[in-house]
Amino acid sequence: MRIARLGLTIGRAAVVPVLVAALLGFPDGPTLAQTTPDAVLQSTYQQAEEAFREQRLDDAATGYRKLAALSPDTAEVHAKLGLIHYLQGRFHDAVPSLRRALDLKPSLPNVDALLAISLAGIGEHGEAVPGLEKGFADPANEQLRRLIGLELQRSLVALGRQERAATIVAQLERLYPDDPEVLYHTGRFHADMATAAMQHLLAVAPASVWGHQASGDALESLGNHELAIVEYRKALAKRPDLPGVHYSIARAIQSSEGAAGTEDDAMNAYRQELRIDSTHALAAYELGEILRKRSELGQARGFFQQAVTNRPDFALGRVGLGRVLRELDEPEQAKAHLEAAVRISPENEIARYQLALAYRALGDLASAEREMQAFQRIQRNEP
Repeated sequence: MRIARLGLTIGRAAVVPVLVAALLGFPDGPTLAQTTPDAVLQSTYQQAEEAFREQRLDDAATGYRKLAALSPDTAEVHAKLGLIHYLQGRFHDAVPSLRRALDLKPSLPNVDALLAISLAGIGEHGEAVPGLEKGFADPANEQLRRLIGLELQRSLVALGRQERAATIVAQLERLYPDDPEVLYHTGRFHADMATAAMQHLLAVAPASVWGHQASGDALESLGNHELAIVEYRKALAKRPDLPGVHYSIARAIQSSEGAAGTEDDAMNAYRQELRIDSTHALAAYELGEILRKRSELGQARGFFQQAVTNRPDFALGRVGLGRVLRELDEPEQAKAHLEAAVRISPENEIARYQLALAYRALGDLASAEREMQAFQRIQRNEP
């Protein structure tokens, strides 16, 4: 079995297995050779190490099992065998080897952390958590700390310790703000917590204004737009000035492709939302988009302006306003908003394209060509 094919996932948080081996820092051949001059032992060790270096894990495991029998009191041998079993995904086999290594030599680096991770892998979360907590608190090894943190989050959730898990999630987000795997698992945690809260709400207060709104959200997420609107209207019947609900109704109408109402109905709902909350940038933007597509550019301009005034970092709002200004033959003003959109969202292909058109209208052909190339690069999904 080659390490590159293992594809560890959390529960086996993704880490390149060869890197894990390097992190654990086991001794090399001379260390073992110094303790046991036996030629058979040295030959077995060399064959096992060669298999490990070549990522032939089954052969490496066989070799290290032989070494463990030949040199049962060498802690490093048991630790390496535990590591190999971990990389194979054989966590039940890894645990006793790692325990034996620690019994023989408690000072072996990171073996206690690997034992805790392996215990989590076999579902022994209660036993795993103390070791994971200890390992996660140690910042000495950045890569291993990330792995431990993800396993700790998973174990705490499995034990129903949501508050402590939330603390670990917050630390992971702070330590690894741009790590895709961390973002995925912490995002899933937040989503699961939100789902649990909504389910509890529906269980204890289904007929409350919030219960109807939660039901509407759930139905809309399932594509049941008409039934979602029924629930949203029940919420409004109890509290007509509830912010956000008219916006949800408008979006459900649009998503229903005519089954739950017309475009005019959606526009009316967006307008009602803005009457309740004039700062609702998304409602203003959606109204602007509908009006732009209807070529009612003057009105569209006003709503896009309202959106970006209330939310200056709203890239789509800047794009909408810039596009309308360009179509109204105001390329200089359009350029300012489109440049802002590109600064906020550099990979927004519509912003790049519209900015290229604005530059072209201003006679800046070099800048227009640069933005058009950026637009084409994004379309091709190139870095």
